[in-house]
Amino acid sequence: MENALRLSVAGAVRVRFRVLLRIALRRGRRLPIVVFVLLLGAVAGTLALLVPGAARRRQVIQWILSVAARGLLVGFGLDCDWLGPVPRGPALIAGNHLSWIDIVAAIATWPCTFVAKREVRDWPVLGRLAAELGVVFVDRARKRDLLTAIPAIEQALGRGALIVLFPEGTTSDGRGILRFRTALFEAAVRAGAPVFPFAVIGSVDQQSAERDVRERCSVLCWVGDETLVANVWRLAAVADARFALHAGAPIDAGTDRKALAARVRQAIERRFVPVHARERSSLSAVHADRMMPIESRLRVVARRTMHVLSRVASTMSAPVLAATLVISLTYAVTPIYRFAEPRPFTGTAWYNPYDGLDGGSSDWRLSNFHAHSSAWAGLTNGEQTPDSVVAAYRRLHYDVIGVSNYESNPEQRITGTFPVYEHGWNVRKAHQIVLGPDRVVYRDFPFMQSRHQQQYMLDELSRSAAMVAIAHPTVRAADTPTDLRYLTHYDLLEVLSRFSAPADSEWDAALSSGHAVWLLASDDSHNAADSEQVGANSTRIHAPTVATHDIIDALKAGHAYGLHGVAGRTTMSLRTVQMRGDTLDVQLSGVPDTMRIVGQHGAVRAISTGAQSALGHLRAVATAEDGYLRVVAHGDSTMLYTNPVIRWNGRELPRVDAVIDWPLTIAWRGGWSLAYAGLAAGLFSRRRRATRPAAVAR
Repeated sequence: MENALRLSVAGAVRVRFRVLLRIALRRGRRLPIVVFVLLLGAVAGTLALLVPGAARRRQVIQWILSVAARGLLVGFGLDCDWLGPVPRGPALIAGNHLSWIDIVAAIATWPCTFVAKREVRDWPVLGRLAAELGVVFVDRARKRDLLTAIPAIEQALGRGALIVLFPEGTTSDGRGILRFRTALFEAAVRAGAPVFPFAVIGSVDQQSAERDVRERCSVLCWVGDETLVANVWRLAAVADARFALHAGAPIDAGTDRKALAARVRQAIERRFVPVHARERSSLSAVHADRMMPIESRLRVVARRTMHVLSRVASTMSAPVLAATLVISLTYAVTPIYRFAEPRPFTGTAWYNPYDGLDGGSSDWRLSNFHAHSSAWAGLTNGEQTPDSVVAAYRRLHYDVIGVSNYESNPEQRITGTFPVYEHGWNVRKAHQIVLGPDRVVYRDFPFMQSRHQQQYMLDELSRSAAMVAIAHPTVRAADTPTDLRYLTHYDLLEVLSRFSAPADSEWDAALSSGHAVWLLASDDSHNAADSEQVGANSTRIHAPTVATHDIIDALKAGHAYGLHGVAGRTTMSLRTVQMRGDTLDVQLSGVPDTMRIVGQHGAVRAISTGAQSALGHLRAVATAEDGYLRVVAHGDSTMLYTNPVIRWNGRELPRVDAVIDWPLTIAWRGGWSLAYAGLAAGLFSRRRRATRPAAVAR
């Protein structure tokens, strides 16, 4: 009897040990896959945040989340069936709620968004992606917050969104369906959008589920005080689990949200099966043909990706591969920024850059900072020597002359010229004019640039010089109005340039967003012998001398205005700009054909034409919305642009800063590190295969 008892105890220990070993092996195999999918998804999501255009960005994020969700299902060894009709937006999808796995499965199944708790907004990476995707955040504990979420859901439905809603408001143990909260169904009623009911049905293999878990509830449920980490740890130990999202036909919203919720609940109950431990085949026998071979697809994609990387690398010569890696490295180390939301200028006072300045004073300096001479063996299309360029502007009586060759050494500039160079060697023509540089910044991003790369270059240049101007923003749409609403750390914008129409929209976008940016008017001349290139645009700067520090100080204070003319000749000039209360009073010399005073978002606050405009006088009253006012005048072959008067606090002009988002930056750089590691592994593997026959021959 004692021996039998000893043997039975030993057998039980061996069985328990084998079970624990299998669980450990499963966890050791699955959790690294899960972590890898999460990391790769975070990197891809970070990249998606850089995609221009809200609609396109939302589509890319939707696709990335769908692929990542399928990867998580594969990582946890979960089989999922998708049954019933495919919901199409605009519509609500309402179902019972067992676990966070429901959300992952829904993302993997439908191009949808969610109603989520407010805390999700603060989650790293995922919160940003959710906001871009149009997730509606609510505090379920506050009824008022629920009511304010209804218009947001209604608007999303109006845009054609497919929104998943869990009306139980929390997860259940799967034994039944909890009471529905009906408030958010009101959004479907108002929008006239249908509601697709769906039931989450789950099962696990009876032989592999842990006994204590099976007695409490299915491993697919997440209830009680269990933490997310504990739930993930438990789920990773399950050998075989299977569940389904069983959707029903759409239900018309009608006019009563409570009646709608009741119909949806009845439809869910018809498809719902209480969760309990049962054999694997019990759920899948009927719908086995609907299984999606996600794991095999992911393996094929991974294998093909490695094959392509190794083939591409092997076909490159060593110099080309090295150059490609160096160029990609410039993108890889770029930080990801967090941009401040646009805010207009505010304050009870007005900053007038022309206050006390006399338009007839001899202190107004005729200036140009953007002209090119022959340089870089003719690659930059400059056709004269630097001396010839300077001589051409001297003949037109320019006081301040800048020869702005690309990435030119400021120590090699011509005596008597202003220290300046043009930065940029990229296909997008995102260039900058760098005034008063301490050193030359040679680095750039040669191909397409996101807003983060643009901001990084502005940061680098602003640290190396007294002032930075964004050059010809409209050329190839290098700097769009949307970009200029967010970009920071630049001082000037080349509003008047020979290569494009005036950059009014771009300038107004920056000013309306609270960026105190002054204008620059430049020729961007490449041929000093061409009269149409020299003297086309100029900046009049009020400074006591032409010394570099005086010109810089005047530009920083906004003591300048821009002119467009012919060969240095203009028919208009600025006399006075006065601000009395909220009334702007402008007086010009010459005979303008039209005069306009422009306010917030480029809205015209006053305009004069014909005989009235010929007086050169215009007045406008700022509205409460206006954060700034500026003047534009057109005459005979002449345009005149003034800097804006800006609302301020009477002490200092506002400054907006873009700051580095370190979590996203780490994710971005981590993604590149994985890509480099994959490329290296592919090269190493290919080299080993190539050298193996030689080793055998020896």
